Amino acid sequence: MAMPQLSGRTKNAAKRSKKYLEEALYVKLFKQGIEELSKAMSRRGMNTTVSDQAIHLDLLAKACGIRVAEDYFINLPKTSKSHLTYEALLNCYCKALMAEEAEAFLEKMKELNFGLTSMSYNSIMTLYEKTKQHEKIPSIIQEMKADSVMPDCFTYNIWMRAMVAAHDLSGVERVIDEMKRDG
Repeated sequence: MAMPQLSGRTKNAAKRSKKYLEEALYVKLFKQGIEELSKAMSRRGMNTTVSDQAIHLDLLAKACGIRVAEDYFINLPKTSKSHLTYEALLNCYCKALMAEEAEAFLEKMKELNFGLTSMSYNSIMTLYEKTKQHEKIPSIIQEMKADSVMPDCFTYNIWMRAMVAAHDLSGVERVIDEMKRDG
C-alpha cells in the first residue's frame, strides 16, 4: 500500500508542530535539569561559585524566561554580583533582543567599573546585528579599542557582517587589514 503524499501546506504544519514539540521538550528538560541540579547541590551541601551562579542564571533564562533570571540575579548576595553574573544577564538580555535593557545594563556595568571583556561587547554587537542596527557596531568597536579590549575572531566576524550590511566594501577591507595586523 502506498503512503499518501502530504500537501505543501500539511508538510509546513507538520514541520512547525515538530519544531514546537522540540522546543517544548527542550524547555522541559532544562527546567528538570535545573531542579535536579539545585536539589543535588543542596543535598550534598555544596556551595555554588559565582561561575556556577552565572551558568544557573543563563539556564534559568533559557528554561523559565528572562524575568525569572532577573529575579534570580536580584536575589543573589552582593558578593555574587561580579562581572560573571552581570555578563551572564547582559547576554540574556541580548539573546532576548531586549535592546533598552541590555544598553542600560551595560552602562551599569561600566558605572561599577567592571572590566568589560570582548564577550560583553560581542553580546551587544550581536544584539545590534539581529535587530538590524548595524550602524551602531563601529562605535562599539571604537569603544572596545578605547578600553583596550582586544577584538577576538567573533568580534571581527560581527564587524565584517556589519560592513557588508552597510554595503561598505572598503570597510570590510579595513577590518581584514586590522585582523592581519593584530594577528
